[in-house]
Amino acid sequence: MVPYIILDTVADVEKSKNELLHKAIEDSAQKAQVLTTAANVKLGEIQAIDGSRRTVRVYVSAVLFCF
Repeated sequence: MVPYIILDTVADVEKSKNELLHKAIEDSAQKAQVLTTAANVKLGEIQAIDGSRRTVRVYVSAVLFCF
């Protein structure tokens, strides 16, 4: 059994980070909508977004074992 490790990354890391952040905001807004609907209150405008923890690691890895 010989293990092979394959590592890959994306061509445009910054673009991928921005897409992930966009999806995270959409996901957060959807969850907030569910919570406010369940609580029977109205969802208002976003007041603030804390982007200080903008560490996003973009990578793909796989380990293959050949027999």
